[in-house]
Amino acid sequence: MKLFIDCFQRLQLDRGGGYPVLIALAALMDVRRTIASAVMAQGSEGQALYDGLDYMLLAEWLVILAATKDVDWSRIKAGACERLFGLAVVATGLFGVTPTSHWLTMAICCAIAARLFVEPSARRLSAVLVIVASQYVLSQGPFVAVHEVFAQADAWATHHLLTAADFANALDGTIVKLQGSSFAIVISPGCATTSILPRVGGAFLIFALCWRASVRSVVLGLVVTLGACLVLNLLRLSVMAMSPDDYQYWHNGGGRPIVSVTMTAIAYLTAAAVVRRDALLKTGGAAAAVAEPGA
Repeated sequence: MKLFIDCFQRLQLDRGGGYPVLIALAALMDVRRTIASAVMAQGSEGQALYDGLDYMLLAEWLVILAATKDVDWSRIKAGACERLFGLAVVATGLFGVTPTSHWLTMAICCAIAARLFVEPSARRLSAVLVIVASQYVLSQGPFVAVHEVFAQADAWATHHLLTAADFANALDGTIVKLQGSSFAIVISPGCATTSILPRVGGAFLIFALCWRASVRSVVLGLVVTLGACLVLNLLRLSVMAMSPDDYQYWHNGGGRPIVSVTMTAIAYLTAAAVVRRDALLKTGGAAAAVAEPGA
């Protein structure tokens, strides 16, 4: 027992009340979920394993885990009961629930976020944990009705985009069909832009908050990110309407990871750009302050 305790202390697993370990285990639960979902899709839909992975989620957790080093964990204490309870909940999530389930991961992240919020150096980390936990919820339950409404707006925009590109087509609700073709696409709530933008916007917020962007830069970057992904999704829907092969590729085939990685890159690069903007503004302001006394 003494050897186990010594190893535990050497690895600093009790640092910050054990919350860094709990965050890492929550990340592991989400990684397990996306792998399990990809394996299920591989068996039921014949997809390649890499086609079903959630690359955006993996990128989010890599940035979140890297951001834990910016927290002053020495100020966060936890009693033995609090640590044991946290480990028991995470162990239940890892081994006691369906691998594709997300609800316990969400509850753990929100509980950790509530505990970390009281420490000023951990408040940004607290916010991103809530964001990464809640993204999945926005595509479920009562939000599906919202996506159904906006799927009609996406169909309307896709119809006019195809028309502007000289592809005559007919629009009927959420159904878009090229003239002279026997093939048509139905824009489902899952393909609606409103079901995609919260994920991409959430990813941008996670990256920007972890990298300590200013509020003004976060707002500017969020508008750019959402606008770019809106255009990208409408282009994807327009290409899917061309033929059954195009639909299969961009909806169920190799085009899915391309879109996922592209949207992740948009969120990541936009966050990096606004952080760079903050650094340039700060440098410019400091240079002006230095130059002013000698003017």
